[in-house]
Amino acid sequence: MNISAISKDQVLSIWAEIVPGLDNLLENYTLGRWTAPEVLQNLLEGEWQLFVITEDERIIACLVCSIMDGHKKTLEIGLCWGTSADAWSGEVSQAFDQLAREMDCEQLALDGRPGWRKIMRKHGFELNSVRYTRQVDG
Repeated sequence: MNISAISKDQVLSIWAEIVPGLDNLLENYTLGRWTAPEVLQNLLEGEWQLFVITEDERIIACLVCSIMDGHKKTLEIGLCWGTSADAWSGEVSQAFDQLAREMDCEQLALDGRPGWRKIMRKHGFELNSVRYTRQVDG
């Protein structure tokens, strides 16, 4: 298993491979907050950073991160999709702890569907909020 940061110059070379999983995530878990073209634009402009987890040279998961620079600088994993999370979540958690330290972040945060709770607890994450959303009428 390998975790790699994908530079903004490399994003287009793997986009076709990762967009089906991203489309599923965006359609089913974000209520249309972003579109795939918007995610791509943010990655290409360097506003967001893409990481991929590979196994046997096959992408099994992707994470999209950004820095929230408020009172406490936070490395935020805003989008995450893939398979077999139990197999890679511990290694990724450790790698992101190191990355957060290198970027002078005080916190690491993850937006995820409810099923991530059990997995993330194993790695020291606590559920501290729930995001409720609804569409605004006209």
